[in-house]
Formats: sequence, C-alpha cells, structure tokens
Amino acid sequence: MIKIIRNFIVMSVLFSACNLQAQQLPILNHYIYNPYLYNPARTGQTEVGALSLHFKKQWTSMPNSPFTGALTMESPIKTEKLGNMGLGGMFYVDQVHITTNIGGMATYAYHIPFEKGKGFKHGLSAGISLGFVHQRINYPDAIVADPNDNQLLPTEGSGTSFDFSAGIDYQWKGLHIGASMLQGLNTGLKLLDAGQDDIKYVNTRHWIVAASYKHLFGPEAKQHRIYLQPVFMGRIIENIPFQAEGNLVVGIDGMGWLGIGYRSSNNTTVTSSIDVTLGVEVQKQFVFAYTFGIGVDVNLNANMGTQHEFMLAYRFGASNKLKEIEKSMEVLHEQSDSIKSLMESESIKNQDRFDSLTTIIHESNDKIEKTLEIVKEQGTTIDQNKEALKKHEDEIQKNREEIEHLRKLVEAKPLQFKKVGEVFFDIGSEKLSDLSKANLDAVKKVLDDAHASGSQIKVYIKGNSSVDGDVKRNMELSMHRAAKVRQYLVNQGFDGSHILVIPMGEHNPTHGYDPDEKGHSKDRRVDVIFTEKKE
Repeated sequence: MIKIIRNFIVMSVLFSACNLQAQQLPILNHYIYNPYLYNPARTGQTEVGALSLHFKKQWTSMPNSPFTGALTMESPIKTEKLGNMGLGGMFYVDQVHITTNIGGMATYAYHIPFEKGKGFKHGLSAGISLGFVHQRINYPDAIVADPNDNQLLPTEGSGTSFDFSAGIDYQWKGLHIGASMLQGLNTGLKLLDAGQDDIKYVNTRHWIVAASYKHLFGPEAKQHRIYLQPVFMGRIIENIPFQAEGNLVVGIDGMGWLGIGYRSSNNTTVTSSIDVTLGVEVQKQFVFAYTFGIGVDVNLNANMGTQHEFMLAYRFGASNKLKEIEKSMEVLHEQSDSIKSLMESESIKNQDRFDSLTTIIHESNDKIEKTLEIVKEQGTTIDQNKEALKKHEDEIQKNREEIEHLRKLVEAKPLQFKKVGEVFFDIGSEKLSDLSKANLDAVKKVLDDAHASGSQIKVYIKGNSSVDGDVKRNMELSMHRAAKVRQYLVNQGFDGSHILVIPMGEHNPTHGYDPDEKGHSKDRRVDVIFTEKKE
C-alpha cells in the first residue's frame, strides 16, 4: 500500500506542475509564536527583534515525505521623525520528493498607534514583502513503475519568478485581527524548454485571515502570569475548499506553554489533523518549541504517518530591557500605594510617565507565541484517484508478467538473440562511466545501421547484478542499471519504442565472483541484445 501511495504522490506532483490548484505554501504550526510567517504587517510589532529557525517533516511513514525549513529575522525600528516601523526577512526551502521550492523575501511594516504615550497596545499595522520563488523538478529521480514508458521526461525543469505579499493587522491590548495576501502576482513558471510540451507551475494567490486574543490572569506587577490564548486562522485559495484551523494555548508568560489545535481538510479527502504543541522559554531570550501532528482519518494516517515540527528562536536586543523591566517591577511592587497617590495629585505629564511604565511592564510579558506548520498538499486527492490507481496497479502487474515471460524466453532461447554490447558498473552503483558511454555510442551505431538496412529490430536491455547481497536489492539495482542504459540510448536519439528493459537481478550469473582486470565483478553489467527481421 505504501508503494502505491508513493507512486501516486509522484504522479500528483507532476500533474500539479502542469495545472496546479492547491495549497502551495508551507504550512507551519508555529505561526502562533512567529506570526510574521503569514502576515508582513506583524513585522517588528514587539519591543525586541527575533531570529527564528523552523523545521517540519510531514507524512513520516512515506518514502520521500515532504520537508520544510525556514529562517526568519525581524526587528522593530523606532524613530522620532518616521515613527514605528519594522524590517524583516525570510528564506525557506520546501521539498516534496522530486519537487524543490526555494524562496526568499524582504519585508517592511509601518505601525500606527491610536493612543499616544501608551506604547503600541492599540493601533493598526500594514506591511509588504518583496521576494522570489525558484522551483526545480528533477524528473529522472522520479520513482516509476514502467521505465519503458516513452512519455518519461529525461531532464529536469526549473523556473524562477518574483512576487509580493501584503497584510494588515489591528491590535487592541491582547487582541489581534489581521488579513494578508500571499503570492499576490499570481505568476506562472515555465518548467520545460520550448522543444517539449509546456509544463507550467502557477503561484496561486492565497488569502489568510487570522485572529487571536491573549488574556493574562493576575496583577500586572507579577513577573510570571498565567495566560490563555485562543488562535484562529483561515485560508482562502481559488478552486479548493476553505481551510480553517483553531488552537488553544495555555502558558506561563516568560516560561513556556502547552497548546492543542485542529486543522480542517482543504480538499475532499479527510486530511484534517490534530496538533499538540509544547514550548519552553529560557531567560526570556531563547525559545524552543515542538509540535506533534496526527491525522484524524485512521486509515489515511496509518498509511501516511505523523508530522513533526521544531522551532528554535533567539530574541536579540532584550537583555538590557529585561533588566530594566525587572527592576521597575520590584519598585512598582514595593511602592504601589505611593505611586497611586502620586498619580492622583500630579500633572498630565506624570500621568503619561506612569502609563508608559505600566505599558513597558505589560508588553514585556506579552510576547508572541509560536508558529504555523507546513504541508504542501498539491494536486488531486487519493479518494478522487482510486479508480486511476487501480488501473495503474493492473498495468504494473501486466508489465511484470510480460518482463518475466521475456526473461524466461531469453534464458531458454539465447541463440535467437544477437548480443551487440555490454557495460559494467561499480559495486552498488547505477552510474554510467565515460567508458560505458563510449561503448553505448558504438552500440547505438550498430543498431542504427541494422535499422537503416531495412530490418525490423527489437532491442532488449538486460540488467544484471552480482550474486552477492540481498536478492530484492539486486533485482532493483539491475532494473535501475538497465533503465540508465535505455535512457542514455534514447537521449542519443534512438527510438525508445524499439527498446524493452528486462531486469534479471542475480538470476543471470556468468562469472560469479570472478573479477576483471580492474577488479570489477563481470556480473555487475547490462547486456544489450537485439533481434532483427528483414522486411
């Protein structure tokens, strides 16, 4: 079952490159702590800067499962003339088997306070990001069931485009309500040369809406306060269902938190998940978080596996500020009665000074939480392709039976076939050496001459391995070696419709462990034989 799903994912990736209508951007759960991941307006909203590193591995039970890594940095910039601003940057790598996306962006945000002299506890932020995305699809690395398929692409495709994102965020005390637009240009990437059929990848526009509220319990003078924070996010993408997710976080400010969340499916398959997050803060500067995700659908989860996400963050420019705040908190605690009395009799200027002090204390304990998660759910869904998968499985079985028949035919009647050449491989390798390529060039010339003479020819490429090692591994290795030879002949211009690959594994030994003059086993080879019939 795992192999079937693996092959399906490859087909989905190739299909999505042609006409994609699905979730394209990485889904990171730690956006709760680092909201800059999905909204440029959240850049530099706090008193200190932050450097965050994110890693996520999804569908761990599947070979070549998706992997995402992201690095972000953002910092506030406060000036008397220009006001409150924020600058940030992001770099990410998102890989799903043969598809790799590399992207980066630079961000600018501007923060407008609605209440002067009280810090940025009530105001509106707007931000914009400019960046690029580069996609590469390595077609030769695709795991395919039939290496004789003439539609297989022998090269890789890649493309780069520039894009922008924008967002706004309204803040009132612990409440945030925001919206953002990602991949705003809706541009497309052409991934193949003009000589082949066009394969195009479209950066579909994403709309993100989010809301959160962090409520702290206890007096503001208390250093570590318990808090409760519900978080909501919704994704709106053209031609796919609305995806919503909600998280509930409980924590101790400045120490750590524990959260649980639910994410709905963004397609007709039950790909929704439940996520559990644990975060730890060390000296209010270092933050470590881990999220474990598991699918709601039992059958799908058993086949695809769980999800794991890590985050490591460092807050810079906070040491002196934290010492100042802690000292101010002690003074406030010891002289609270005298300060209240003073505030009743002092002028508006002293009132503003007191408000500024309490604002600093509150904002130092009101730090951003954690970040969102990745999944790149591209292409069509498993339920929608059950019939196609069944047909594909039947074709695979038919090809296996035909290959087995041909292998027995070659073994039973070797004199009916003409051997035109052979190439050898290193131990455990499927790479063609320069000498092997030269031999194959000579083989191609012989085949071309036979074809030009008017003969109907059929070429059989027999992949072999040594008798040493695991039987299953040797069979797979012989298949890969034969496929490499076929691919080389096709790339040199020979008609692939006349070629048939036959993996022999260790069932066609001729020399056993007897090495040649270079120390290579003569069983680690590919034989090229053919039949011809005069027209």
